[in-house]
Amino acid sequence: QIELKAVVSKQLRKHLQESKLSEDQKIVDSEQGSILSATVPMTQQLIWWVRGLGSQIEVIEPSVLKAQLEDM
Repeated sequence: QIELKAVVSKQLRKHLQESKLSEDQKIVDSEQGSILSATVPMTQQLIWWVRGLGSQIEVIEPSVLKAQLEDM
């Protein structure tokens, strides 16, 4: 399990409010935009999902996920 933190687009925020990633998911507004936090499994499916969203999401943490996304 990892604590995913990411900046998400308005469109993705709306989608995630309807279909949560986890029970502890939170989305708060900040100067950066909408910040998503959720505890999720670190899987290839998660990496595939994030990559598929393109510019709608920018991973902030964890650094291991950021590194995997940059390597691809």
